[in-house]
Amino acid sequence: MATEVEKLVPPNISDVGQIDDDSGLRLFRGMITPWDRIKSFKETYEFLIRHAALFAVGWINALKIIEPDYEKRVTVMSSEWGKSLAEMWTNEDMGILEMFRERFEIPPFLTDGIYRTANYCDKGDEMMLMSGYIWYCTNDRVEKEIHRCDFDIVGPEACDVSIGGGQYFCRGLAGVPINNYDSERRGCGDPYCHVVIETQRKYGPHPNADGYEWEQWGPPNSGMRKTGAPKRTEVEWLTTGIYASPSGATWTAGEMYKDCAMWPMFMSSQAVVALRVLVKEEDMPKAQHIIDTVFDTAGKLQFGEWNTRKAAREWLGVPESVDDGRVMGGYISMIFQARSLPWKFTEFSPERTVIECSKSMLEMYGQHPEFTPAYAAYFNGMVKTLVSAEWVVRLDETAFADDIARFVIERGLYGYRRQKPGYTFDEKQERSKKLLSHDASVRDQHKAVRNAVGWYSFTHRLLEVTGEDATAFLDKIFASSIAGVKPGGAKYTMMLNEDGIIIDDVIVFRMEENKYWISTFYIRQLINWLDAHKGASKVEYENITPNWRMYSVQGPKSKDLVNSFLAEKVDDQKFFTIRDNKIDDVPVKVARSGYTGERLGYEIYVAAEKAGVVEAKLVEHGKAFGAVKITEIDVMVYTLAAERGFILMTDLWGTNPFEVGLEGRIDWSKDFIGKAALEKVKAEGPKRQLLGFIVDDNDALIYGGPHGATVMIDGQVVGRVTKFTHSFTIGKNIGYALVDRARAKVGDTVTINGVEAVLTDRQIVKL
Repeated sequence: MATEVEKLVPPNISDVGQIDDDSGLRLFRGMITPWDRIKSFKETYEFLIRHAALFAVGWINALKIIEPDYEKRVTVMSSEWGKSLAEMWTNEDMGILEMFRERFEIPPFLTDGIYRTANYCDKGDEMMLMSGYIWYCTNDRVEKEIHRCDFDIVGPEACDVSIGGGQYFCRGLAGVPINNYDSERRGCGDPYCHVVIETQRKYGPHPNADGYEWEQWGPPNSGMRKTGAPKRTEVEWLTTGIYASPSGATWTAGEMYKDCAMWPMFMSSQAVVALRVLVKEEDMPKAQHIIDTVFDTAGKLQFGEWNTRKAAREWLGVPESVDDGRVMGGYISMIFQARSLPWKFTEFSPERTVIECSKSMLEMYGQHPEFTPAYAAYFNGMVKTLVSAEWVVRLDETAFADDIARFVIERGLYGYRRQKPGYTFDEKQERSKKLLSHDASVRDQHKAVRNAVGWYSFTHRLLEVTGEDATAFLDKIFASSIAGVKPGGAKYTMMLNEDGIIIDDVIVFRMEENKYWISTFYIRQLINWLDAHKGASKVEYENITPNWRMYSVQGPKSKDLVNSFLAEKVDDQKFFTIRDNKIDDVPVKVARSGYTGERLGYEIYVAAEKAGVVEAKLVEHGKAFGAVKITEIDVMVYTLAAERGFILMTDLWGTNPFEVGLEGRIDWSKDFIGKAALEKVKAEGPKRQLLGFIVDDNDALIYGGPHGATVMIDGQVVGRVTKFTHSFTIGKNIGYALVDRARAKVGDTVTINGVEAVLTDRQIVKL
């Protein structure tokens, strides 16, 4: 089936990467359905904007339920967006302003004022399909009409957030204090929006501000300006292929699309950020339930009317004989194509359709992990009316480790159904078969690693970093000392933001003096972070993951097994080192490392095209040592690592190193991003700590993660669960919990989902 799926949709649908000979424009062929219906570039873009607007409606409506106070929620959205904009556009060191001036061809005498702001704002409006005119523009005042706005369906929040956050943006870009306000807007029933931006140096502060930057109203207008120009209902560049800024700088349609692939999601982004600010940590599970319910409902309504279902099938070109999950898969593929996400079908059959995309790209470069479950609820609602209620769309979360959001479309149980009187079905017995603690396959593979040896192929994302400044650059990025790692050595470390919060934990291998490999699950996020802080550093980096396969061999007999087929024995190889070796005549790299908590464990890196050689040796030689191939993701990622105290990024979201016991990894003798914030934490002491817990009830079901189950003592919330799994070594359910350091400690009995648990050290099974 895999080969047929690969043929189903050609790669790079949205951007074919070619230039038209006659016009010189970058060619975009638009979207294509699984039934070969090709949609134009113009239609693709219209689809993108409308989808972004509908997605924003879902987030804003969820936020309305969670925080009914209009003023409060819009103020938070505007101010949080404003902070990021202010930081970006007032920091000359980032180089953004200079890049902006050059790209927009701003004349030197207009580099300080409103005129350059008008250039950028007009391009932003055009990318959002907000067609209209700048009918007055000087260096001190800009007035613009907007005749069409797809985001007006969001409601007045769309205007207020845009205007409010835009205050900070315009100030930074203009270089002078400004007023920014709507004097009329379409959302209030006006025929058009009238936007005014003016400098305070000439016009003074706006008299109607009332202290609120998110809503500065001017005097009402009485109709369209008498400019002699007709009302514009669409942006011209979708037809002509060229956008021209007020200063005359031009962009092709392809450049506009590339710039805008993520930008329309900004309204949803601001709602998510506001949720994080407005919702207490202990209330996040309830908030997530509201979000799921809103998006599930929105999905059902999208094709709730029979004529919309019929129109969608005709638009996709679905044959009459197809009435299963493939229809939903086709529609999801259009959303992913419009958003320019890397995606593919891995299954496409009447029984089951599976579609994958880049998780970090789906979440706006990994900024908003809340997007993925929202999409799952949205799609699950859609399939109920686009196909039928017997179909479900669910997330396969095991794919997250490889930066994949995998949506599985199959027939399944729709919600929860009560058992009717008279049935003899033993619900508890059937349920126990689905619990990890009762999974014989997971248990056997777990014990094989602990008692003998197990192996599996699980290649983390690999980023190769080179250049004469590579060491100094990585020392700035990571909290640990990279300069102190010798060639052939490795270091586990953390990447922090400016607030000292962990945004990734990685292993850095020093392959040569100025050549490093970074092993991570979140490579797109890592690359974006390096891009943002590279500056003038002489350093290059490349995603080399497709070139390599990694085989992990773990357990007490792992050394004996790898020694049986490696050219050079690993008897003297120290932990966290990597060496060149060979298997017959095939070069490999062998690292003494692993994610199982075993004293002996090795990771063999081999060129992807030679992976079969390693696998054949493991199968052939493994027989003598009782080696077991590990196929269960629970064993690779959860059960082995958790009982030994190892952590995942899902345990670290929103934490600093002191809260999770990683302060020993910090090198205080050097400068690194987040150091100043950590010095404050060090002085004041951390407020939380990441502990383990043990549950005696092996039939318990507890969920973890950023919105994990609450941990309670005497009816008071003291923390949340970040991980829940089973320890087959001690035969009990275990997990991790991020708890209030002042109110919870090792040895305390807590309640989680109505089940008692005892807090412990994270390393529940000692080495």
